[in-house]
Amino acid sequence: MEIYYQILYNDRNKKRFYFQGKIYKKSVTLCGDNVIYLAKDGFYRFNGVSSYRVMKCYDKYLKDIDNSNAEGVYSNGKLYVKVIMRLDGVKNEVIVVYKLDDKSTYLLKDTNITSLGAIDGENRHAVATTKNANYV
Repeated sequence: MEIYYQILYNDRNKKRFYFQGKIYKKSVTLCGDNVIYLAKDGFYRFNGVSSYRVMKCYDKYLKDIDNSNAEGVYSNGKLYVKVIMRLDGVKNEVIVVYKLDDKSTYLLKDTNITSLGAIDGENRHAVATTKNANYV
């Protein structure tokens, strides 16, 4: 399913949020008081009032790639998003990690992931399920 832009108005008929483009549905992730999502042109962070670009450093690697299967989870102050990027001219599945407190980011490459899940408990961490996992 594809989500396209919409305009929301407050009670004074003033524009509150505007986005034009395609949002990848499963990338929409609640991260504390914010929502972060991947759109066709890059990552966005929505704080309840306005939406702004984040992680622009990845834009050139996401260009012209269909990320309909992008998927995000949030755990322990970090966003994890499974995406496809073009690295060295080759499409690769990677996990983008984004720390909300200091806005730092890094990639996990060669992950071979089918889906992401988060377990939050005393020792918080994100859990990834691989395609060729051996379960015991």
